[in-house]
Amino acid sequence: MKRPCKHPGCAALLDRSGYCEAHAASAPKPRANYQAWRQRDAKQSSVDSIRKTSRWQKVRAAKLSAFPLCEDPFQNHQDNTATARQVHHIQGLATHPGLAFHADNLMSLCTACHARIEVSARQATREP
Repeated sequence: MKRPCKHPGCAALLDRSGYCEAHAASAPKPRANYQAWRQRDAKQSSVDSIRKTSRWQKVRAAKLSAFPLCEDPFQNHQDNTATARQVHHIQGLATHPGLAFHADNLMSLCTACHARIEVSARQATREP
């Protein structure tokens, strides 16, 4: 059974699911490429090594235990009952690894707020 190319608007039919030759180069990269980049990038590799330590796991658990609700930096939660699932470093690990375990540098966040704050941080570093 032939399958259409995954690129929007492309009418090419393929023997297997995926992208035709014309669109393969512009296809989204699989997660494996992202993981390989994290391992090759020196800063990201050091960040990952901190997050894998038992010390970080204990600090993270203590922060979530002390502050189980989202600290909501955007004032999105009207009822303030969003459960914190992430611990965010206010000063990032890549630039301030010495603050990795300092409670004053940590913020309990729900997944939505953490994603939003990470996007905001990335956009701020791209702008001149």
